[in-house]
Amino acid sequence: MVPLSARDKKIRDQQVSPFLPNELIDCHAHIGLMSFFGKMTPERRAESIIFSATSLPVEDLMMSYESLFPEKKIRCVCFPFPFREVDLLEANRYVTEAARMHDNVVGFAAPAPNWTEEEIDSLVVDGGFKGLKPYPDLVKGKKGDDVSIRDFLTDPMLKVADRHAISITLHVPKSERLASSENLREIRRIATAYPSLSVILAHIGRLYCPQHVTKGISGVADLQNVYFDTSAVTDADVYTETIRGIGVHRILFGTDAPYGMLKARTICPDGSRIWIAKGEYEWLKPDVKRSHSQEIKKLTFMAYESILALEEAALRTELDKSDLKDIFYRNARRVIGI
Repeated sequence: MVPLSARDKKIRDQQVSPFLPNELIDCHAHIGLMSFFGKMTPERRAESIIFSATSLPVEDLMMSYESLFPEKKIRCVCFPFPFREVDLLEANRYVTEAARMHDNVVGFAAPAPNWTEEEIDSLVVDGGFKGLKPYPDLVKGKKGDDVSIRDFLTDPMLKVADRHAISITLHVPKSERLASSENLREIRRIATAYPSLSVILAHIGRLYCPQHVTKGISGVADLQNVYFDTSAVTDADVYTETIRGIGVHRILFGTDAPYGMLKARTICPDGSRIWIAKGEYEWLKPDVKRSHSQEIKKLTFMAYESILALEEAALRTELDKSDLKDIFYRNARRVIGI
């Protein structure tokens, strides 16, 4: 269960809960056990916020929902932790079992880039998966801007997803994220060549800061099988421009659990993204902690920070209750088939 401070409870009860509809579908949550992980070096843990958490049993996720969103009916789309240290076979099997044990869990599989079409097809059919969650960290021998979408979202994955008309949650690479010209070309190719699948761009195409939003959103705005999840996006300007660019019918709520349970958010000084967080983490640089100490003191859970930013954007764009129901559960029900 996630411990809430008095301030967290006040934010929950006065700002978050009244804003949310009574039904939620969390389209972006990770579950798994520590036993699925091999050794992770300190250098790896210092690379990114994503290594702040490497396990979350499904039972703990359910208890976290009870604390964060009491009295809300919640269903969730769950993925394995898609890191190179993970035993993907065991991790995918765990998600399958979680979905069979919990009627509010829908599973997406994490496939490896070298798996064949037959292996991926068997994984989807036998595991009852509703989608795929490929990930750039699974690419061997490349990292950072050297990784392209084609490296980790392979043609065998696309053929299987298209054949079964399921979704792919895509974490785009490159420093410009969705606004990268290469990424836009590749997403357009996928959406056009494989019209039966749905592409869900995680973290609004990783557009955490507003400077690239217009180019990124406009580059895929006409592709009706491309969607966006809200996970880990904590900037109201990003949400505002996204809503103005594509409307509400292609936006899906996500918490990015367990990272959404960290007290963290992004800030964008000089247009560059910086993660800040309350706590001790290898990736959180001492100079960032010092220069943003006052902002860090005010942090609540990233899931709440994201919802509060979306609430501000909803006010700016005059969304009504029906629009919010679309974002928080109706779109996911339609797109993923929940």
